[in-house]
Amino acid sequence: MNADRAPLQPVLANGTDDRPDEKGSVPDGSKAFASPLAAVVSVATTSVAPVAGPDARPLRAAPAAIACDASGCGCGDDEPIPLTPEEWIALLDDDSRAQSERDWLGKLSEAQFRVLRMGGTEDVDIGEYNEHFEAGTYACAGCAQPLYDSSHKFRSGHGWPAFFDALPGALERHTVKRKVEITCSGCGGHMGHVFKSSRYPKPTNERHCVNSVSLLFAPRHDGSKE
Repeated sequence: MNADRAPLQPVLANGTDDRPDEKGSVPDGSKAFASPLAAVVSVATTSVAPVAGPDARPLRAAPAAIACDASGCGCGDDEPIPLTPEEWIALLDDDSRAQSERDWLGKLSEAQFRVLRMGGTEDVDIGEYNEHFEAGTYACAGCAQPLYDSSHKFRSGHGWPAFFDALPGALERHTVKRKVEITCSGCGGHMGHVFKSSRYPKPTNERHCVNSVSLLFAPRHDGSKE
């Protein structure tokens, strides 16, 4: 195994950031959905005053970054899976899916494959887009489907890119071991997880904790910055 390879992580914690908010109340948990992948991820990012999103829903400026103490949010609590992509594919009992994953392995880097296809998580605070706030669109690194507008991004202080909303129809949600996983609706690639808290930006009160390696960024060519 390569020593510089990011660890893979299965899901262990729930999808609710149940630490008390500033008023001392505990926010409601996230909703449950049904799941396709066997492993999962986490996410977080940075705060800006969002501009009007493509879905025309009202967007507000994100609150100041909240330091993560890992006391209930689910960040970084997963154990690594000690498998190479080839070993993981060999364990699949569906021949057609195994061939499909081999095809993906030929198209993606190993780091992308381990997150997008195996449901792994990149290390905290290393992602290319964690502190990235240029205006533009974030797309799936697997199939290039647009997923997030830059106006959805905020600084969460958790160590992964964070978004409080997504483009309509871009993502699917699944409950895997009490965590709400988000995948690309185009190719099924693993993005990360959704956590809910009254401390996250309205109108959704959600934090989409996404791996940078799952994303591709396309800047807007109008010279604007957020």
